[in-house]
Amino acid sequence: MSAPAHNERIDTSGMSEQSGDVRVWEAPEVHEFKHRLRHGDSTVGWNGDEQLQLGYNVETGERAIFRVIHAEGIGTTMRQVYPLGRDEKLGPGILVWLRNHDSHTGYDMMVQLERIAMERAASAKAKHEEMTFETVDRVAHVFRKAGVV
Repeated sequence: MSAPAHNERIDTSGMSEQSGDVRVWEAPEVHEFKHRLRHGDSTVGWNGDEQLQLGYNVETGERAIFRVIHAEGIGTTMRQVYPLGRDEKLGPGILVWLRNHDSHTGYDMMVQLERIAMERAASAKAKHEEMTFETVDRVAHVFRKAGVV
């Protein structure tokens, strides 16, 4: 895919996900996907979201889907929703991911974060226990070898 055509600059000040010259991606080859992104695609159960926009970092070539919110008196705020891999195709897989992670249809990010935290804690505990047992086995081996036990 060629370098995206772009026009409207997206203000990324204060964002950790993107910095630099990020623009709305307006290339002809993305118009169909943008329509499905914003207006929905019934073939994958995606209802669409008018606040989503494709963005392109002119300096780094990074692409992403952003949630852009225009609020009178506050200005424009945005948040990266889905980072696009350099060679990732704009297709139904992205819309399915968005559908599965849509807070408007019941996805609860806190439940997901709690699940991830519990998985990480369990993994850390298992690694700690494994290291502890390995250390005990090594010490016991040294004592047996020395004839202490």
